[in-house]
Amino acid sequence: MAHVSFSLMIKGGLKNPKIIRKSVDEIVLKHNKHIMKDIDIPFIIPALDITKRKSIYYSSSPMEKFTYYDDRPISEAIRSSSSIPVIFTPNRVSINNKIHYMMDGGITSNTPTLPLKQFSNFVIGLEPKYYNTQEKKNIAKNVDMML
Repeated sequence: MAHVSFSLMIKGGLKNPKIIRKSVDEIVLKHNKHIMKDIDIPFIIPALDITKRKSIYYSSSPMEKFTYYDDRPISEAIRSSSSIPVIFTPNRVSINNKIHYMMDGGITSNTPTLPLKQFSNFVIGLEPKYYNTQEKKNIAKNVDMML
């Protein structure tokens, strides 16, 4: 149930990144979509690989000209992109038996319109701002519907 999952995230997610992962895991389990390429629409989550010092993209589809991962867990992508400097530690992930540390993609690519343009000429970007509780629930419904 998305409302239960995201209400947990709203109440404590900013204090504990494990709550974010747990909430996302509940939603992906409900939809039986676990890795990025399981998502049926073009979808990109930007992250910064501080180990390689470059922007990467968790993507639902193969990409040209960009470093992307379509075979990684959705929860990993969201946790990596949620690793805001100073608030959360980098997300530690193992890719091809090598440890990488991922941070919020907004550091280098807050709204990845250029990578998304290869999938469509029409791109919708959301401007980050403070949302009240009802708006957060609406966003949670949209994430739930996306999957």
